[in-house]
Amino acid sequence: MIGEDDAPRHQMPPGRPGTDAPPSGVVAIEALPGAAPISEGLALGTGPDLPEVLCSALFGPPEGCNTYALLDAGRLPHLPELLAASGLPHRCLFTGAAQDTLGDAAPWLVALDRDSTVTRNLLTAGDAPWQMWDRRLGPLLRSDRPLPDLWTQLRKFTLLPSGDGGRAYFRFWEIGTLEAYVSRPDRFPALAALYSHVFAGSTILFNASRLGRVYCMTAAPSAGPARMPEGLRNDLRRARFYSNMLDQAEDFATSYPDETARYGPNAAFLHRPLHEAVEEIYAAGLTEPHLRARFLMLAVILYPAPWPAFLAEPAWQKVRADPARANDHFRDFCAMLKYSSAKGRIDLETWW
Repeated sequence: MIGEDDAPRHQMPPGRPGTDAPPSGVVAIEALPGAAPISEGLALGTGPDLPEVLCSALFGPPEGCNTYALLDAGRLPHLPELLAASGLPHRCLFTGAAQDTLGDAAPWLVALDRDSTVTRNLLTAGDAPWQMWDRRLGPLLRSDRPLPDLWTQLRKFTLLPSGDGGRAYFRFWEIGTLEAYVSRPDRFPALAALYSHVFAGSTILFNASRLGRVYCMTAAPSAGPARMPEGLRNDLRRARFYSNMLDQAEDFATSYPDETARYGPNAAFLHRPLHEAVEEIYAAGLTEPHLRARFLMLAVILYPAPWPAFLAEPAWQKVRADPARANDHFRDFCAMLKYSSAKGRIDLETWW
């Protein structure tokens, strides 16, 4: 995990270091300084005490708060059986036929006890099956609601209206979407509005491992009925794109160590140029996935000068000037580069 002093500045959401609220003011976001998991393995529930920062965030003041985990059974085999054996109160967010069919890949809400083995294992990093900190199972929550009330609240959002008039599952507990949101909260106004209803009155804590930080999100009690915010579908698509981009940073750093070294010593330093490149893709009007991937490769990795120097290329300026035909123009640009490289033109061969 990146230390507070080592993290690139762009890793924090815009605003004051350590805490911020997105422009919508819907959900407050805080990076938790000094948060670190138990780093040594546990044997039959024994081992070091819970880490101080995480323990305080999860079980400290205010009085009257309950602590929960929202866990994805699809990411942890035999989760229902594990929870049944734990003795902790728990309940699947799916019911009836949906639970019968999808229970092994469904979200489960479990009330945590400070001294339970499940709690200790959730806060333990490592590769052993019981060490769950890095498994991206879902967020931890604090709420003054008892489990049945919180279960009822969260269940409302497992299915949302889809574009064809039906309903679609909304996996609001996925760490990848939460990471994308906290990395650029101002880019997701509809998602922020929905989170304010999903987690109303609760604090959410999760390990944003690809950002190298532990984040807390606090949603004030919601006023008025929950509605599907306009633009949510676009926000979710953007969040998926951002989440894939965070994985892309790791792939680039591994596959192109020399080219990525100019941005910093590890993949986290690629997040800022890749975020900005994603915004350029949206602004330019590129919609085809393979062209978006090609742009990231050319502009951030293969171009001789680091991002954003590529934006000054005349051929890219032509793409940028005509968003309605951006895909066609950029496809022509890529074809020209291939042709020129095949002909051995030195000026292009160096970066194609």
